[in-house]
Amino acid sequence: MGLDCILEDEFGEELGEVDDTDGTLAAAWPAGDPSYVYLRRVDLEGTTAFNRLQLADVMPELERLAEAAPTVRPRLRAILALARKAEAEPHLHLRFLGD
Repeated sequence: MGLDCILEDEFGEELGEVDDTDGTLAAAWPAGDPSYVYLRRVDLEGTTAFNRLQLADVMPELERLAEAAPTVRPRLRAILALARKAEAEPHLHLRFLGD
């Protein structure tokens, strides 16, 4: 089971992507961890999207997870780069797609 992350515009066009083909990101994801208020609600078997207003709260959790999960740190840093772009520009959102 993987957890891909996609940066999309308002029309659904993909502007960037981080793949999790080997499932290591999904395995390290803080599903159910109450200290991750937003990330724990990412559906590992479905789709979860965050708009730029929500990303203001999601970004600190992504940063904390990147520090706590060294095995997937490069992927999380790539996701953070996509999230920063989505947070900075209107009409973009960050979508997580689980298997």
